Amino acid sequence: MSAPAEAERAPRIATSEVLSARSFAIGLAVIAGVGLAVRVAAAFFFDARTGIGGDAVWYTGVARHLALGDGFIEPLQFALGRRVPTAAHPPLYPLYLSVVDLAIGKSLIVHRLWSCLPGVGTVVLLGLVGRDLGGRRAGLIAAALGAVSIELFVQDVLLWSEGFYGFTIALTVFAAYRYLRRPDLLHVALLAGAIALAALSRAEAILLFVILLLPLVLRDRDVAFGRRFAALVVGALVAITLIGPWIAYNNSGRFDRPVGVTVTFGTLIGASYCHNTFYGPSIGAWGGLCPDTVPTPWPRDESIAESRARTAGFDYLSDHLGRLPVVIPYRLGRSFGLYAPTKTISDDLLLDAAHIGGVADLALAQYWLLLGLGIVGGVVLFRRRVALLPLAAPVITVAVITVIGYGSMRFRMALDVVLPILAAVAIESFLARRARPPSSPRAAGTVVFDS
Repeated sequence: MSAPAEAERAPRIATSEVLSARSFAIGLAVIAGVGLAVRVAAAFFFDARTGIGGDAVWYTGVARHLALGDGFIEPLQFALGRRVPTAAHPPLYPLYLSVVDLAIGKSLIVHRLWSCLPGVGTVVLLGLVGRDLGGRRAGLIAAALGAVSIELFVQDVLLWSEGFYGFTIALTVFAAYRYLRRPDLLHVALLAGAIALAALSRAEAILLFVILLLPLVLRDRDVAFGRRFAALVVGALVAITLIGPWIAYNNSGRFDRPVGVTVTFGTLIGASYCHNTFYGPSIGAWGGLCPDTVPTPWPRDESIAESRARTAGFDYLSDHLGRLPVVIPYRLGRSFGLYAPTKTISDDLLLDAAHIGGVADLALAQYWLLLGLGIVGGVVLFRRRVALLPLAAPVITVAVITVIGYGSMRFRMALDVVLPILAAVAIESFLARRARPPSSPRAAGTVVFDS
């Protein structure tokens, strides 16, 4: 691509800014510090009031065994004297936690504090993306909203992978806009790397290769096909380099049947397509150990359990296909805060367990405020001809995994990450409109990515 053509693709940034670059850097550092303080306080609060269960037992237990050199083995089975390989979840978060076990030893509070750092990284990335899209003031607003978002900072300290996943989603959005600004092989490699890290945190993020990276690379027909093809090859090589070793490890004789990033797809289907989730008060929610689809007794080999649960779930679906149009809206309603939102938040954030169930109302109010402002921000960016796919693609993954599986606010993490950016653009647009005369041009500091 020629230099003039490259310049046409780059964002146009207005020369006048409300804040200087130095003020922005200082402000972002202060907000990051506030975000860290909020998360540290939440870590001690939840550690004093709640234990761990479910997925957190797996993540912390696997981290401990990794630190001891045992590899990925199922912690509950090991407690029963059985050494059983596991790929129940992607590997990145337990690998991250294992650093603490190696350095300090097993400690839940240290795990929680260590998990605050990716959350602070998310706050910083929100500020950087907000600055790129709406100017420096918008960047600080986005970071501030992320710093105090209940749904973000609580999930950072519950010892599930969602907080770490939120950081990788923010990194992916940042890398996507960097690629749009400079669409070269280095930046496509960085974008592919960010997506791979997200997929190694939560498996559904692998969809971002198809719904984000592929369209961004192919979108510009002015670029020679050979260059676009080279970008796809680089992206694929980065994905294989980062994800391939984990898949190879899973298929090195650890399991009886082939395993990809995780074995959770089959168990997701088994826990989503059963009587518990198609009828009654749990419609559209997680079915737990559905007696009609979950294999009993549970096979020790996770690949066999995954296969049996998947087959049983699809068999149930084939017998109740006519019910699916009723169930899917409930699933989407639960994930996107439209159906039983307070209960969903309270359950998924362990607020009742921490004896602060009333905070769910505040978290819900925050979510709805950010969602409303986010819609306005999306309209503002659309009118400014800013590419919206980097922000829309994570939301699409939320919808896809919800439709396939069940409704949960934990699935909504990718949406919760992008909402502060969109909301900040809306707030900045409002502030800029009030500060300028009616006849003046568009607010300074906005960034426009040309198609």
